[in-house]
Amino acid sequence: MLVRLVGSERGCRSGEHVDVELHLDRTGATWLGFSGEVVRAGHGEVAISFTSVPLDFADIVQDALVSALEGAAISHILLVDANGPRRAPFAALLRRAGCRVAEVATPLDAIAHLAGTAIRGWIVAISSTEPANTADELQRFLAEGDAPLDVRMLGRTLPTSALVWFTATAPGLG
Repeated sequence: MLVRLVGSERGCRSGEHVDVELHLDRTGATWLGFSGEVVRAGHGEVAISFTSVPLDFADIVQDALVSALEGAAISHILLVDANGPRRAPFAALLRRAGCRVAEVATPLDAIAHLAGTAIRGWIVAISSTEPANTADELQRFLAEGDAPLDVRMLGRTLPTSALVWFTATAPGLG
């Protein structure tokens, strides 16, 4: 593992024993303790070779692999729209089309949902109507992130016509 040290953090010397706690699963908030040895230190970085791995590590890796396979097999759509009466029928249509749909009302809820899930490769459908600048800010924020997201802006269309447009333009849904 490579650790980049920030500012006044104390560095380690090569050969030094270290204990590290890592949070590897996004949703479970499980901290695991690893033991290791510093194999390289310098220039604000420390490289650690693990000498022991906790038993729970295998479960977390397995859960991550299952989530990745599930995510690849089914389209996961995060629908962001403050207007519940418009959001609900659109979500129902997407579910009938075979998608897994999560619904949120605000950009902060969307960010929290994405941060708390192990699924990668979400399609994020954002209502671009209320207010437009907030939707644009969320789209820019998601575009700058490191997760592979396909962001789609939804206009004022009715749910049925939005579904036709959405499935025609979203990969894997058409």
